[in-house]
Amino acid sequence: MVSPETLPMAEKINRLRTKKGLPPLQISRIEYQMAQDKIRISSTRISEGKIDRHGRLLIG
Repeated sequence: MVSPETLPMAEKINRLRTKKGLPPLQISRIEYQMAQDKIRISSTRISEGKIDRHGRLLIG
């Protein structure tokens, strides 16, 4: 699974694999999930204690 941000790199990897005679990897694109504050959920925001893993705000 890849995010919209990493999709171009996944496609590049598949092009390189094809050139080397390897089968391409299956790419599944997932959309970002938004927290209560309409900003995407990220591991950084979770580890900083700003949101929980469900996107609920922990600090004001």
